[in-house]
Amino acid sequence: MVFFCLKAGRKGRFLSEAVLGFLFLRQMVDMETNIRLIFGLKLKELRTQQKLSFAQLSEVTGLSVSYLNEIEKGKKYPKQDKILILCNALNTEYDELVSLKLNPKLAPINELLTNGFLDNIQLDVFGLSKQKLVEMVAKAPSRVSAFISTLIKTAKTNNLGTENFYFASLRSYQELHNNYFEEIEDQVDEFLEQFEIDPEPPIAEAELEDLLVQHYNYQIDDTVLGDDPVLSEFRCIYLKTQKKLLVNHHLSSRQRCFLFAKEIAFNFMKLKERPYRFSLFNVDSFEKALNNFKASYFAVALLLNRHLFLQDLSRDLDNEKWHENKFLDLMNKYNATPEMFLSRLTNLLPSQFGISRLFFHRVHHVVGSNSFQINKELNMDHSLTVHTLENEHYCRRWEAIGVLQELDEQLKQGITSATPVRVQRRHYLDTGDEFLTLSIARTMSPTPNETVSVTIGAILDDQLKEAMPFWKDPAIKRVDVHRSCERCSLTDCAQRAAKPILLDKLRYQEKIELALAELISKQ
Repeated sequence: MVFFCLKAGRKGRFLSEAVLGFLFLRQMVDMETNIRLIFGLKLKELRTQQKLSFAQLSEVTGLSVSYLNEIEKGKKYPKQDKILILCNALNTEYDELVSLKLNPKLAPINELLTNGFLDNIQLDVFGLSKQKLVEMVAKAPSRVSAFISTLIKTAKTNNLGTENFYFASLRSYQELHNNYFEEIEDQVDEFLEQFEIDPEPPIAEAELEDLLVQHYNYQIDDTVLGDDPVLSEFRCIYLKTQKKLLVNHHLSSRQRCFLFAKEIAFNFMKLKERPYRFSLFNVDSFEKALNNFKASYFAVALLLNRHLFLQDLSRDLDNEKWHENKFLDLMNKYNATPEMFLSRLTNLLPSQFGISRLFFHRVHHVVGSNSFQINKELNMDHSLTVHTLENEHYCRRWEAIGVLQELDEQLKQGITSATPVRVQRRHYLDTGDEFLTLSIARTMSPTPNETVSVTIGAILDDQLKEAMPFWKDPAIKRVDVHRSCERCSLTDCAQRAAKPILLDKLRYQEKIELALAELISKQ
């Protein structure tokens, strides 16, 4: 990640000391919060162990019930004389009560407070705070502690780093709001009005670039990244101190429009904490991940204006027959990439059509290989099938993979401008769920040896059937699928990429359970 570098010398030394001083103060504030929370937990545990109510402890100590309650919630930390009063009342040693060491049952909570996760996640966006979490713990400390311990162990076992934790939290934030953010939509309207921009598509790349240069004083340089052997995979890098945006010259006009719109969003929305390159590897705070999402949302909402896009979308959805070209024409009308187009559908289908039980995922593929990996996903309904799997082969019957295989064939024939589109009624054998899915594939830029497909799928329920009457078009195939080949029971699948080893293991376990049950019944 590109950050500004402090120059050597006296001025640089003072700046470095100022930064270090700020970080030290912030660390001290976090430490004080954790000390209050841990003290409150220990006081709560001692009080409940001795079966004392707040009123009884108040009578013994002379401390008010409200004050004791605030201590246990981690809002206040008592002075030394009051700690001594509490120690006498609870028959415990002073050093024991003020120690930051928790008993083994609560030790995982201490790890959660001190490992840095909570300090970098904006709990307020989920309506939470450290105090609220502690209140939850205090109600059932053993059970909640066991749950936290399981989470930590699972994270370590699966190598879930801080960065992945941030993005998992971000997905939960999106799902919590049905991936529709009215306040950002309103900011887009405000921006269009303030700068007198006509939202009629397509919004010109030159207009966005000119706004960045003239109003926000950007320098835009497309001579550095594209041909550099090391940096050529990056789409853009923002140099903060120079206000310079390095753009890969291999990008399409659609990609450049999105990047310029996103930079405008960072400035117009005053989002200060942000990543400085398009790739989000090594994001070091949840705020940066969240602000990057907000800027991306703003950019897509700007380029695919909700008022105009909804009119076009409503017209194209209300058909008895599936027309692939209509969707491609709509995508081209707004000069949108497939990912922008389908992402916009995840915003508007829930909020405007009541279709909220949907998922989105992006599958990455290296041309000519048999490797397919989901590297982005969103599940808007937690009852939906989870698609992210480790060390398994995704079902090769998904059209999300079929379009990539089709694109491979077209690239072999020298057709580089192809954008395969497929619709499918995906029926999951394990759950019985049926989805209507739309998948679009394209080559990646600036790495044409890699391709991606993006898919949006919605549960085939009454809301979808009413909004999309083309669902029953006989041209749309209903296909039995599974999550992965390793779990699939189909015996005649020509696309199978691996043996059903996990299914065989499950069936063997079921045989054992049946044999044990039969044995017990005969005794």
